[in-house]
Amino acid sequence: MTFRRPSGFTLLETVLYAFLLALFIGNAALLARSLFMTRTKLQSNFILEENMRFAMTRITSRIRAADDIFIPSVATTSSSLVLTMSGAAENPTTITSTSGTITISQGVGAAVSLTSREIQITSLIFTRLTATPPQVRIEAVGRIRQNTALQPPLTMTQTITIPR
Repeated sequence: MTFRRPSGFTLLETVLYAFLLALFIGNAALLARSLFMTRTKLQSNFILEENMRFAMTRITSRIRAADDIFIPSVATTSSSLVLTMSGAAENPTTITSTSGTITISQGVGAAVSLTSREIQITSLIFTRLTATPPQVRIEAVGRIRQNTALQPPLTMTQTITIPR
């Protein structure tokens, strides 16, 4: 008499396959979540760095085009930078942080934002280093407004001398 094994799966095999399938799906979900979080963080980094870099470039070009630095005075710091310009329409040029945005105003014109609403400038400090030649150090700290847990603040520092 020969015993024939019945075709199909045993209960133990079915439970084992279900467990392995659940383990695979769980790992795939964790991988997808990790990839999404990495993508979001990189996108936030890009937005923050580009905004801060653009603002620093614009501030640098305005300082280099200036005749002198009115505020801050030598060896002091200020949250605003006031430049003396040669053209009447641009004099004075004021750069400051308003409601978490870096703004620039020239002459009697309205203030124009240099950073987008997606980022928040938490600190903007101008330090006057020397009188001759006029030299100022800028320190700006910014972060993404909406997802602060993912994105640490970014600090940019630059020293600019007005060419004579």
